[in-house]
Amino acid sequence: LAPRVSASVRGSWLKRDYRRRTSLDGPVMDLSLNGNWTVSPTLRLRSSFGYSRERPESERQRNRSRRLRAGLDLALPRGFSVGGSAQIRWTRYEGDWSFYTQSATVPREDRTRTLSLSFHKRDFTLFGFAPQLVVTHERRESTAQIHDYDRTRGELRFVRQF
Repeated sequence: LAPRVSASVRGSWLKRDYRRRTSLDGPVMDLSLNGNWTVSPTLRLRSSFGYSRERPESERQRNRSRRLRAGLDLALPRGFSVGGSAQIRWTRYEGDWSFYTQSATVPREDRTRTLSLSFHKRDFTLFGFAPQLVVTHERRESTAQIHDYDRTRGELRFVRQF
């Protein structure tokens, strides 16, 4: 769009086939609109809006989701980079979830919030790959109470330097 502003559209469609749980077989569609703004040579802001739909054979597992994400990447002195992002996702399920929700009139709806932080050492490489540590915290609140969760996970990645 401009020297420091970019946008992209991404889409995917796939057909899931499970060996044992064939009721989950079906198409999955995902679309997203993404934007980046390079504020300075060391700071980049990211944003995205997405929509997805899953249509498995089981009506109860069919759902639609919307999501918003915002993030930033910051290059620091001495070869360090830090990044962070926050995402919120709203998912609405079809079918009868009355056994898990308060009543038959309450549909299953989930709200998932995700926070992610990354630390990257750009100037240290092993066979051309630099280590990156990512910590992600995710919390899902659902009208189907047994589907609530709160978890934190970590990843050690090796990123190719170009």
